[in-house]
Amino acid sequence: MILTTLFLISFLLADETIPNQVVVKFKKEFHPFINIHSQDGIFYTGIKNCDKLNKYFLVDKIEGIKGRRDELFLKYGFDLLYLFHYRKEEAVSKVIREYEKLGIFEYVLPNLIVPMDKIDTFVPNDPRYIYQWHLKKTDCPRAWAISQGDTNVVIAIVDDGIDYNHEDLIDNMWINHPEDWNHNGRFDPYPIPGGDLDGVDNDGNGFVDDVIGYNFVSSTPDPNPVPYNDEHGTLCAGAASAITNNEIGVASFGFKCRLMALRCGTGGGINIYHAISAIQYAAQNGAWAISMSWGGPNYYPPLNDAIQYAWDMGCVLSASAGNTYSGGAPRYPACYPRVIATAASDPNDYHSVWGGGQESNYAWWVDVSAPGTNVHTTNLNNSYVGFDGTSAASPCVAGLAALLKAAFPQITNAECTTMIFYSCDTMLDTLYRYRLLGFGRINAGKALSMRNRSDLVLRRFRINDAAGNNNGVPERGEPVGLIIQVRNSPFWQNASNVRCSLSTRNPYIEITKPIATISQILAGDSVWLSSDSFVFRMRENAPSQVVEFEVKITANPMPYIETPWKIKITCGFPRIIVVDDDDRKDYQRFYLGAIDSIGALRRYWSIDTLGLPPQDTLNRYPVVIWFTGLDSINSLTESERNLLANYLDNGGNLFISGQNIGQNIGSTPFYENYLKARYVAPNANTYWIVGISNDPIGGGDTVVAAGGGGANNARSNDVIEPINGSVATHFYKDQPNSYAGIRYEGNYRLVYFAFPFEAVDYVATRYIQRPALLRRILLFFGETLPYGIEEKEEVITFSLKKDFEIYPNPIKNRFTLAVKTSFNGEIYLATIDGKIIKRIYQGEIKNKKNFDIGNLSPGIYYLILKEQGKVQNLRLLAIK
Repeated sequence: MILTTLFLISFLLADETIPNQVVVKFKKEFHPFINIHSQDGIFYTGIKNCDKLNKYFLVDKIEGIKGRRDELFLKYGFDLLYLFHYRKEEAVSKVIREYEKLGIFEYVLPNLIVPMDKIDTFVPNDPRYIYQWHLKKTDCPRAWAISQGDTNVVIAIVDDGIDYNHEDLIDNMWINHPEDWNHNGRFDPYPIPGGDLDGVDNDGNGFVDDVIGYNFVSSTPDPNPVPYNDEHGTLCAGAASAITNNEIGVASFGFKCRLMALRCGTGGGINIYHAISAIQYAAQNGAWAISMSWGGPNYYPPLNDAIQYAWDMGCVLSASAGNTYSGGAPRYPACYPRVIATAASDPNDYHSVWGGGQESNYAWWVDVSAPGTNVHTTNLNNSYVGFDGTSAASPCVAGLAALLKAAFPQITNAECTTMIFYSCDTMLDTLYRYRLLGFGRINAGKALSMRNRSDLVLRRFRINDAAGNNNGVPERGEPVGLIIQVRNSPFWQNASNVRCSLSTRNPYIEITKPIATISQILAGDSVWLSSDSFVFRMRENAPSQVVEFEVKITANPMPYIETPWKIKITCGFPRIIVVDDDDRKDYQRFYLGAIDSIGALRRYWSIDTLGLPPQDTLNRYPVVIWFTGLDSINSLTESERNLLANYLDNGGNLFISGQNIGQNIGSTPFYENYLKARYVAPNANTYWIVGISNDPIGGGDTVVAAGGGGANNARSNDVIEPINGSVATHFYKDQPNSYAGIRYEGNYRLVYFAFPFEAVDYVATRYIQRPALLRRILLFFGETLPYGIEEKEEVITFSLKKDFEIYPNPIKNRFTLAVKTSFNGEIYLATIDGKIIKRIYQGEIKNKKNFDIGNLSPGIYYLILKEQGKVQNLRLLAIK
């Protein structure tokens, strides 16, 4: 009961704990004795031991639940529930512990302030929005809750024109009203009186009949690319500012910001002179943002002049970085001063790679990255398509710039550019760490929040156990200070009244000081909260483990990130040593991965690189895991056998796995006297292994020493027999007297698998997997496992028994999944060793579905398809 309550406490501490208050619920049997009354300013309950604590903690108020005491009121025990207010300066956790000791309460809990879910978002109703990963990745729903654009903010698409009659663009086209002769808010490219072509420069800007922009290629007012099948500008236009929330097509960054169509190229090329004219036109006719999704290696002074002119006129300019790596050489116009040079990013925050030798350019001169892989956007003739390239990335930046101007009309282009830069998210790509992808990947939600939020980030932390043994490792019982560093990003709002709260769901950890505060963190500053740190301690019964804590940061104004920050701290020392004796193979990852997934601490020792571990080193570890892999010649040398014999004589716990150990040393005294086994036969000729019913390790479950996620190295599984007090844990399927595993419990404990543990299947099936099997072994050894590690008993059928087809296969980053009958469930992408990378789909597939899973390293992967408790695995081969 105490552990359960402690779990609840640590969980609830994720919210704000109210000081000097605890919530109690009396056990039913104490109801007759409850008599709430006060005397000399102290409130009492009528129960003697409780009242002693009330007096000690200076309980000056007790509140009960008011209301009609009907049957349901009593059923749920509201008549037993009270709130104690106390004056004594004691941590809530201590007060809770003392009241718990009385044994009269069903539970004792802190009182909490639970924050409202006040992060506003706006999700548009455009039907193709579900395919637009890039808008969710850049937090556009949060940005749109602040601003949905402005019809007075204009984005100039300097390209090959825009299909301005497209159903999802037509209402977002900029209208030069003096030239809109029939005043219908459309460009009608035919003569008056029905159309707009009157042959007069009505606004005196030097261009005749330029209602929505201009065609500099033909020197006409019609920038329509449709007759020439020039789609590029239309793709860019939709990425920048397709009409959003109109129940048609796609959504976009710009939402309802307007698009200026400037045609200055055709057939895949841009005429530089026309581009210069177009940029000047955009600047003179009120464009705020200019997108240029084109470029080359040559510096062109007049183009630079046009760009600097546009900047001086107040425009924000973005340009694509290019779709091939330039070796760091400059590319223009992206490299001109004051242009936002934009690389392309994929859904996983790596730079985009599209195959065929094409990838997003990256260099020291790149300013930002923006989505450029499968950006779903508008195409010619009311169609839609996934758009690849840095050409897709640049209009995303322009759309964000327009959204910022709509939200903050007074900002300058310099301020807007700064806001885009300093609101970027970090990226996983190593090129980002080398500063070759600029400030990172743009984030619209953050950019629009900079004027009304702080951006408090937990940068790093350190521990201080000077009040304990000062060895730098949290250990049982000692108070440990946890000191965090918080940074407020530049150009955000100064943060005052900063309050950080520490919590963990781990019941083996007691947080004695959960709150740390500081009065102010200025924008751009980083502060260590060393004068007011957290304090925690491991309980006396705590196992060594990695503990996950959460730190929630609040301030005025609120930080952009309101979800708690997670940090992991290694508490205690490893009790497990893993000895790699697999003759220079790579099987250790299967053991280390299983241990890590359990959450236990371990030390790794490679005989190949370090030699045999010294006897005193081995003896320090309560558990030794030893594996020999495929080695059939020297699976256990005499020196190794002597080392293990001395370890076991010292009362150790050994888990040993190897498929050739019996063949190699089955006739030695060590094999029978220490491994407690008799070697029977060299090859069981099966991968299927069945656990002995009711055995603490076998558990009646089937083990498959083959398949996805394992080493696939089961070549010659030994058949063994338990002797000298050992008992069987597993036998080979359909061979009930041919044993595969044994255990022994005497002056030492032993588990010996005559098959390779590393080969055990680790893809989601109904069969037991490595971590669950290892968990049973460690529990047999008497180990206390970290909190939260429970054996999952998911019962599912191995196959959906449906016909699926993947094509093409091998894949690059795109493939189609076809199913003969409908599928309705979840699809996961997993590595070959069964580790889930991500869920790529949830829902129904009636015939087929196209997937773009981004940049994958070459290798073998699995698709895991789950439907109504059933699973099927499909193999993928990824190539460059």
